[in-house]
Amino acid sequence: MAALRWLDIDLDAGVIRVERGWDQYTGPIEVKTDSGRRAVPVAFVVRRELRDHKVRTGREGDDLVFGRTATQAVLPSTIAARARKAWRAAGVEPLTLHEARHCAISYFIAAGLDWKQISTWAGHGDVRQTWNRYGHLVPGGEQEAAARLSHYLESPTVAQTVARAAEEANTPAITGAFEYRYRDSKPLNEPG
Repeated sequence: MAALRWLDIDLDAGVIRVERGWDQYTGPIEVKTDSGRRAVPVAFVVRRELRDHKVRTGREGDDLVFGRTATQAVLPSTIAARARKAWRAAGVEPLTLHEARHCAISYFIAAGLDWKQISTWAGHGDVRQTWNRYGHLVPGGEQEAAARLSHYLESPTVAQTVARAAEEANTPAITGAFEYRYRDSKPLNEPG
């Protein structure tokens, strides 16, 4: 947040690009890993707040989004104090910024977004890292899986294939194409 500049935010597209980190003593720094540089989606409610913040501060381009000034970064203690004040005013329990990050990732999961994309947005080097940390948020799912499998298996008995389409059109078929029955997964043109 401390390193975020307005040129990193595309409010129309709903994307924040993470291009750099911040060290409170040396200023802007490179991201820790290659996966740290990423584009993260921003929900409409956050974009609305960012638009209002941009108008209030009058900043744009290379200016810091949350700086004390357009060029001086905000202190982490200031961010925490402002957040606690806003949470108290809203009547909700305060979160640390790291807990807020976990919430965002949890919301991505709850919204049913793709795990690989979530991993990228989180800045994780591998989707397994995301799954190992957040997989507990997806318990069960057996009923949905059973319903989806039932729907799949109740599909028509014969699948349309290139070979069958060519046969019906009375044209040469592509060699090696098989037709499968859904219920027993046995090729129709295989003996036995």
